[in-house]
Amino acid sequence: MKRKRRHLTAEFKSRVALEALKDEKSIQQIAQDNDIAPSQVSAWKKELEAVSYTHLRAHETREDL
Repeated sequence: MKRKRRHLTAEFKSRVALEALKDEKSIQQIAQDNDIAPSQVSAWKKELEAVSYTHLRAHETREDL
């Protein structure tokens, strides 16, 4: 039987991504604890890193003006 597709909130995704950034647990452990694929945890972590970098870079640029 197929598993129903879940709709995960942005809050859930950001919580998981932040947990992965802390490096207190392995990606595999975080995925297992949250019943998601490890590749999804890695993708959200990379997305959070990219958004953070872009945000901080934009903030730097404004301060230089």
